[in-house]
Amino acid sequence: GGTWPFCSARPTDCEQFGLDFVKSSKAGDGLLSCFSGNKVLCRPKTIVSAVLPSEPNELNIMTYNVYDFPYLLVTMGQRERICRIPSELYRNFWDVDILLVQELFMEGAVEQLNFRKMMKHYGWKYSTDTLGSRFIVSGGVAIFSKYPLFNIEFEVFAFTGFRLDALSPKGFVYANFEKDGRTFHIISTHFQAWDGDKLDKIRLAQGRQIRNFLNNRNISSEDAVIIGGDFNFNYLTQKSSIDQLFTNMDMTMVPIGGSLDTTFDPNLNNIVSVFEEPAW
Repeated sequence: GGTWPFCSARPTDCEQFGLDFVKSSKAGDGLLSCFSGNKVLCRPKTIVSAVLPSEPNELNIMTYNVYDFPYLLVTMGQRERICRIPSELYRNFWDVDILLVQELFMEGAVEQLNFRKMMKHYGWKYSTDTLGSRFIVSGGVAIFSKYPLFNIEFEVFAFTGFRLDALSPKGFVYANFEKDGRTFHIISTHFQAWDGDKLDKIRLAQGRQIRNFLNNRNISSEDAVIIGGDFNFNYLTQKSSIDQLFTNMDMTMVPIGGSLDTTFDPNLNNIVSVFEEPAW
């Protein structure tokens, strides 16, 4: 880190991004040397033990809306927070096999060290690209895996609404992989946002599009199909809409193994109150 020609990077800057300081130098990355001050070299925190896949006959999947909004829309410490996610996953959820990501718009951390590189460093060595952009930002969905991913495909939803969603080509990314001799088909997706009957209908149509996509893949009845992501339905208050969504997708929801806790505290959580001071 450190911007040419007048650099002002400090060793403490690394910690701001959850990284370890290595050294300071005017040359830094070897591109353009600083006229004054220094650049600093940071690296991800050291791995103390190997990240292993889950036990046989077990598959652990996490879906995570990382809220990596472009600076064009809002500044809320997203880059500092995105830098910390891979190491926190490693420390607290090391047994996750597959990570389904939404709102990965910038993928940034610090110069020459992005989210994808850090995920690979911490054990999720395989990934899809992020759903591509045809508007202002990307579609923001991707898959990260401890297993090789095959037959990767991307699809943008035909039905979309307005508001901020119109800036992003929302859709889904598909891939398949093998574990313990069994084939799994997996999708990471992000549905239409905001409330309202018309937008509910768009979300239901997006579910049908996923179902049609899978029907055209001639998937064996012996294979498992898993769809995860941010569906933008409230499970506690929109049960009938969610039931209709699963009917449209010809899917069933996995049992909830534990309490279903939700929080919303804009007075203390600046990520919720996005126009306040940055927080991560």
